[in-house]
Amino acid sequence: MANLIIVRKKQRIYRNKPVSIYLNQKKIGIIQNGSPVSFSIDEGVHSVMPVTGLFRGPGTKVNTRIQEHNKLELSVHPAVQLLYMTLAVSAVFISLVFLMFNDRLNPLFIGLLLIPLILVMVLGLIFMRKYFFVLRNAGE
Repeated sequence: MANLIIVRKKQRIYRNKPVSIYLNQKKIGIIQNGSPVSFSIDEGVHSVMPVTGLFRGPGTKVNTRIQEHNKLELSVHPAVQLLYMTLAVSAVFISLVFLMFNDRLNPLFIGLLLIPLILVMVLGLIFMRKYFFVLRNAGE
């Protein structure tokens, strides 16, 4: 038996959602934000994939030998982090514009500000769904 250690980086994005870990298409456990989890697995080549709700990572192959420690690091993809930060800053900007110019604001202008944001959010979630998480070899 080999020991597989998965460490989830402590991040603000998706921090409250536990991530299920699948080994060869079978769920072997759950990992929380900022916590390491250790699994005993059989010798050989295995596929490891993180999944939570609709979002998942592309997975990675792990080649184990008897008594070997394999350490993987799980994090949210940097593009997803950038998407979330862009949406947060844009929402604050639109809120400030709305508060400052409430009486003189044309509803069409608000719609023109919101349409690109909604489009970026929807397209980002559709295309980033399969690459939401990154699972890297952390070494020893």
